Amino acid sequence: VELGDRGWLELVSSNAVLDTVVRAQRLFVRGETAADSAALAGFDIGEKVIPGNYRLVVDKPGRAWRLELEDGTVVQRGRVGQPIGDNAGFIWTPTALKPNTTINFTVRAIADASAGLAENLRPRLDPAGNFLRITLKSSTPAGAAATLNAISDRIVAVRTDMKRRHFQELATVLQEQYDHAKETLTQAEEAVRTFRQRTWNAPLVTQTQGGG
Repeated sequence: VELGDRGWLELVSSNAVLDTVVRAQRLFVRGETAADSAALAGFDIGEKVIPGNYRLVVDKPGRAWRLELEDGTVVQRGRVGQPIGDNAGFIWTPTALKPNTTINFTVRAIADASAGLAENLRPRLDPAGNFLRITLKSSTPAGAAATLNAISDRIVAVRTDMKRRHFQELATVLQEQYDHAKETLTQAEEAVRTFRQRTWNAPLVTQTQGGG
């Protein structure tokens, strides 16, 4: 399967590439500060998640927490060590939380985060079409480099899978053609055997040209 210039550019921003990168790089969650981001280590989401701006309020003793939306709506209450936000699609059970702190963060669905990532990507092919260059607009160079590396790896994986599927489809077509030819040959051989069985002891009829 050969990709033209447009095909390569579309592959870069496809969900087949970006959804995997978003999940692997955890681009679906963003802390308001560096401390918030550090506290979100291990945070994950399920297939269905309620996106929004959240804050996790930890009490003074550091034993209980309260998960709220930005407008103050309480989503869930619990004690440290219990899952946080499972009713909102979060997969998050921190074993320790700093007492008397508030963690502010934003959660997005995978598809929304992929769309946001695509908007900040600038893929470009060189005039000869031999090299694909991708730039990413980001506030953190280290994060951008990690994301670009993940995108490059995913492009290679998807391209390899496309080739494998193409070869599998081609092999299936060739196998079907072979099976059909073999079946046709078998039928022909069977027809010959049947004919011989019917005629092997039949009298030989010859024709002679009569005189005038």
